[in-house]
Amino acid sequence: MMLNKELFNQNMAPLDEQQKQKIIDILEAYYNRIDGVLQDLAANEQNMWKQDRDCIDGHLLASYLLAIGDGYDFLLEKKRWLNNVYNILVYFKKNIEHYDSLALFHGLTDMAFALLGVTIKSGEFSKFLKSLNKIVCDLTMTKLTKIENENTLVQHYDIIIGMTGVGRYLLMYIESLGYIQDCTTEKKALVQILRYLVKKSANITVEDKEIIGFYVTNENLWPVERRTQYLHGTLDFGVAHGIAGPLALMAYSAARNISVDSQQLAIEKLISVMDEHKTVKNDIMYWPMILPAELYKKQNVAATDTRMSWCYGSIGISCVLYQAYKCLGKDGSEYLRNMEIISKTPLRFYNLLSPIICHGFAGTMAIFNQIYRETSFKELLPGLYMCLDEILNLYNPDFKYGFKNIDYGPKDLPEEDDDSYLNGTTGVILALLSLFNPGSMHEKHLLIS
Repeated sequence: MMLNKELFNQNMAPLDEQQKQKIIDILEAYYNRIDGVLQDLAANEQNMWKQDRDCIDGHLLASYLLAIGDGYDFLLEKKRWLNNVYNILVYFKKNIEHYDSLALFHGLTDMAFALLGVTIKSGEFSKFLKSLNKIVCDLTMTKLTKIENENTLVQHYDIIIGMTGVGRYLLMYIESLGYIQDCTTEKKALVQILRYLVKKSANITVEDKEIIGFYVTNENLWPVERRTQYLHGTLDFGVAHGIAGPLALMAYSAARNISVDSQQLAIEKLISVMDEHKTVKNDIMYWPMILPAELYKKQNVAATDTRMSWCYGSIGISCVLYQAYKCLGKDGSEYLRNMEIISKTPLRFYNLLSPIICHGFAGTMAIFNQIYRETSFKELLPGLYMCLDEILNLYNPDFKYGFKNIDYGPKDLPEEDDDSYLNGTTGVILALLSLFNPGSMHEKHLLIS
């Protein structure tokens, strides 16, 4: 037995006993499985490689650390699990040359964020984490110097790969350990990130027209197929890759009294851009996913048939706007109301197929759960329960990891075995665990908290 099942009586949202037992069984199977892998990581290493790699993917290692940190209070035999953490860190240090990305997902910041949860809960590995922070901060300063005057790429600023994700980790570290540690280096790097995001929030002139600096030119679009679709470039609105992420980071930082010149103006500017481009249909607010530049400042151009996921969709942006308004001490009830209306819509409306965090039911459930946890607003529960039912229906113990990622394709819908946080089983596990876990951190990884 891996979990202390007595602790599952404090569920955040009301659950019936059948739901609760199935969730506990899924969690137990997951932690039992990864314990078997991590106890002898060297013996299991090659089975964990992706086809194009000769080492374990960094996001997978960070995902397991995140699961241990978020699950720490529930885990029995804590010394055993700290040994599992040690095994991960030894492997990571041995292969660190392979993990040279800064990213909050698939990079050094991913590992640091995940380890922070373990350190907060256990008090262990703080020196390792501090040394990792030094690398993250040095690389951040170097990268900012390099990209400051370059044309914008989504990968420069977004949550997944860019500076917003790095900044979220640094803010989280300062919030969590700043009272006992000197965080001068982390604060310096975070301030530089905020300055960069403020600068990108200002207007630039493109083809004799003004557009916000997060605009990406045609030749800098990624993936490259978009260059034939968006001839004049784009502005991304999503949480994962768009302006919702920088808005969240700047608002969260301001709420913690970490600000730079013109940061408040930048926050207001991003909110204004969001407001200018929203569309309302059947009382639901929608925002563009990826807006063609020629439609900038145009009204009612947002698609209203997009999926309701964390990465892109009205539910994710509504959550970020609600949190931003809360940080600013303003009334964000219209966004809470939007989430309520979405919560009460039928399943087919969500356009979701996969159980995962990124573009699946786990990410959407995490949003409903987080805001319900903060507000006790029962009108969000229908959406939470619907996502939960779909997740439980998609579980299959005969699958390699229990869940499969069902992605979106032009014809077929490929199913992928993945055990990571963003696109795989670990993310689903943490979303399920969070239904019982008031100390959950993974929502902060998503910038919805």
